[in-house]
Amino acid sequence: LHSFPTRRSSDLGNCLCRPVAVVAASAPVAEVRQCLASGMAVVVVVESGRLLGTIDAAGLAETGLEDPAGGGEALASQICRVLPAAAVTTSLGGAQAAQALRAARAVSRWLLLVENGNLCGAVPTGAR
Repeated sequence: LHSFPTRRSSDLGNCLCRPVAVVAASAPVAEVRQCLASGMAVVVVVESGRLLGTIDAAGLAETGLEDPAGGGEALASQICRVLPAAAVTTSLGGAQAAQALRAARAVSRWLLLVENGNLCGAVPTGAR
């Protein structure tokens, strides 16, 4: 028998975290598209230091603006999904992180991780 290390679902920061990009609410869709194409899992839209919402590849596809020819003058703030408070956590490990992931799953495809006041990544929740 072989023993394999297992990952706890509560170890959000260490093994499940995906890279994020932050763009201004006034950013054109082309900038969002470029962030996603460069490997960012999710784009976080902010305005005056306030988190407005998120855009991921699935969300962009739902808008019909994933094609570089589309989008025209559309802005990130016009296509982002509202970011509920339950989709943001400062708990990166343990039972609190697992609870945060469960809560986020009900409202968002992503749980944003904040450490020491800085956005450090996002964890997919498995929600659609």
